[in-house]
Amino acid sequence: MIDKSLASFESRGSQPRAIGIMVALLLLCILLWGTFVIVPAGSRGVVLWWGSVEKRVMDEGLNFKVPMAETVMKVDVRVQPHPFREIDASSKEYQNVKMTGMMNFHIDPAFVNDLYQNADAAHQKRCRYWLTLSTV
Repeated sequence: MIDKSLASFESRGSQPRAIGIMVALLLLCILLWGTFVIVPAGSRGVVLWWGSVEKRVMDEGLNFKVPMAETVMKVDVRVQPHPFREIDASSKEYQNVKMTGMMNFHIDPAFVNDLYQNADAAHQKRCRYWLTLSTV
């Protein structure tokens, strides 16, 4: 009877070790998954180190980041249209004119970290980010 209980005790001993290995592998996979970030085409990644904006800007493609310490905010730098309708203007002869048109703009990829740091959310929404005008 003592031999039976000893045998069942030995068979239970390997099960916690297997569970421990599985948990360690799961944590390792989560850690490795958090070390890479993909920045899509036409975007740049603003790197935040514990919430503060870094000078480093990530280019398109697969990039490395420090897990948990770095966060990457993606900013679109493609040319974007901004339509405007019936804006009041004044001609050279001081006559009132209503203008309708389209403005194309893009964000300069070299300054996306400055944009993210200096422009608040309301200003970004209102102005569709810091504009670098381009006429097309």
